[in-house]
Amino acid sequence: MNHTELLMVRKALNKRKAAGENVKSLITANEKLIRESRAARNADGKGPTRRRRAPERAPAEPIVPPPTFDPLPEDDAPPETQAEREKRISERFSTLERMASRLVENKIPALIISGPPGLGKSFTLEKKAEELEGTSRPVTIISGSISAPGLLIALHEHKDGGTVVLDDSDDVFRDETTLNLLKAVLDSSSKRVVSYHKLAKWMGDMDIPQSFEFKGSVAFCTNIDFEREIERGNRMSAHFMALIDRSLYLTLTLRGKQDFLTRIRQVAIDESLLVNNGLTKKQADEVIEYIETNSDRCYSLSIRLALQVAQCMIAEPTTWREDANATQLRTLRV
Repeated sequence: MNHTELLMVRKALNKRKAAGENVKSLITANEKLIRESRAARNADGKGPTRRRRAPERAPAEPIVPPPTFDPLPEDDAPPETQAEREKRISERFSTLERMASRLVENKIPALIISGPPGLGKSFTLEKKAEELEGTSRPVTIISGSISAPGLLIALHEHKDGGTVVLDDSDDVFRDETTLNLLKAVLDSSSKRVVSYHKLAKWMGDMDIPQSFEFKGSVAFCTNIDFEREIERGNRMSAHFMALIDRSLYLTLTLRGKQDFLTRIRQVAIDESLLVNNGLTKKQADEVIEYIETNSDRCYSLSIRLALQVAQCMIAEPTTWREDANATQLRTLRV
């Protein structure tokens, strides 16, 4: 109690004492007056406001690993020649091409595609979407984070056909409701029912029932290596196992640096990506040689990297290496 409060209380107590109140009443009055005085001063902004400090909590353990596809150390990779590596990767992407066609034709209900970012798993589905643009089999690609309501709306729009592609949407594993919706449609059974039994006015406004049959197709492109995470036995292992059991699961088997470089070369050179973007065959080979030489220092190994280095070459044919070094290579050496 400060000096001002003390004077106020003494004055009030003397007045009540003169009126003949007993000691207990005076003590009660004392406490009450102190509370009232402090409350009044705090309300006027003239006194300190005490705030309770929230108890510190330990950071929550993430329920899903970061959305990255960690390469295996080369020593842990199975022995394989370069020709075998090229054949394996080529066959996986050929399978992806075939299954993507079946998916958008609604011949298969669901497909999970697992592979590192930037090496072509989404590009294949994007090409199929362009081919079907304006037809009766629409393909909607949703990139990035998505909420349960957002996913429900997309599924309802395609409930009678068409394809929903979820790309880079690994955040679904952090929300149980969204994950359950995903499980319902990533099922290969003959009948898939989507249920969302939550009271929501927007569902009535959009004429979305709490339960409906889904007859479209769904592709889930993930940066998470389900096999690796199941082997590690983390908290999400059971969910990954359930999804593999329910759906067709295609892993692109890109798990090491040499796998990444092989895939970049296949797209950039064998599929003529760089030539189609303005380089000669000789220039395209120089770009790939540059990436392979500096692979340990590049910020990332992706098809996008090849295009960015090619842009440097087109813009400055004589100094492109300097520009690429400045924009694509780490400055901190390990």
